[in-house]
Amino acid sequence: MFKVEELKEGKNVDEFIKQNKLERNQEAINETYKEEYRDISLNTIVKDFAKRLIFSFEKSEGCRGISASFNISYLSDFFKEMGRDDLVKIIKDDSLYDPYGAPAIIEVCDKLNIEVSTSFKEFAGISYDEHRALGHC
Repeated sequence: MFKVEELKEGKNVDEFIKQNKLERNQEAINETYKEEYRDISLNTIVKDFAKRLIFSFEKSEGCRGISASFNISYLSDFFKEMGRDDLVKIIKDDSLYDPYGAPAIIEVCDKLNIEVSTSFKEFAGISYDEHRALGHC
């Protein structure tokens, strides 16, 4: 299992890339980045993805609807850039959004062999209405 905090720091990135069969998708990179940044390495994309993933955990658990929605879009872009259209489909699956994109995030982390905290899994296991009733949101 990969730890997202370690990926963010650049640890185990090469093994993560190899294990998950990631490849630079230049077409997607050209759509996302300004011309001067289009030579970005796959290692840098993975580290940036890890930072965004940590932010996504925080925004989902914080019941930040707009932020969570934007993060789903950003994660989708990273998956395109890493050549993983299968993960784009998962992260954009509306049936996996409630609550706050957490089920979709867990699903893609599972596919990428990234560790997800028990508290985040528990958070994802109940609906928005249940979170509101418990005073979480």
